[in-house]
Formats: sequence, C-alpha cells, structure tokens
Amino acid sequence: MSRYIMAIDANKCINCKACVLACQQRNGTPYGHSRNWVRETPDKLSLLGTAYQPGACMHCDHPLCVEACPTHATYKADDGSVGIDPERCIGCGGSLMPPTGSTLPRRVISPVMAMLAFTFL
Repeated sequence: MSRYIMAIDANKCINCKACVLACQQRNGTPYGHSRNWVRETPDKLSLLGTAYQPGACMHCDHPLCVEACPTHATYKADDGSVGIDPERCIGCGGSLMPPTGSTLPRRVISPVMAMLAFTFL
C-alpha cells in the first residue's frame, strides 16, 4: 500500500497558515479545529526575531492518540490515515495529550477551546 508524506521546509515558513487551511479543507475539519499547527519561537538570528516551525499529525504506524481515546473515536483507517469520528468524540482531550517526555505541543486553537480542552487532531 502507498504511504504519502508531506515535506515542509521550515526555513521558508512565514506563518501564513496556508498549510493549516489546506489540511482543514482536505480533511473536512470543523471551523476552529486543526490537525496541524505552526509553533512560534524566539530566534535572535532571524530578522524578525521569531522562527516558525510547522507541525502536523504524523499518521503514525502505532498512534498513541488512538490508544488514549476512551471512546475509540480516534482510529487508524485501512489506508494508514488517522481519523476522528465526530459522532463518538466527547471532547475530553485524551487523544491530544503528548506522550510523556515529548516536546510536542498540545494542539488547541482558541482560549475557549483551551478552556474546554476540546479539539480535533
């Protein structure tokens, strides 16, 4: 079976979030939710003093988010992609917690969503 990847040159990222919008459109992600993100970090060598690091769901071979989901709303499809069944998702955020010791950010878009701890990967 074919496996697809997306390569991003982080040095060219200007935080336009076109990758976020493209992912939302492709995956039918509801407004205000995201499966990917752009992390902003201080960078003294940058002209703007900021560097941007895009990141996304990696559609892992053995995704921890699938194991962590208490309602089994997060699943690994036959084509290798990781999906979320919105009918089963209760918004607990269990599948969003990064693995212990991980540097991955928790993916939350707005303060309201942060308060509710509800988002899609």
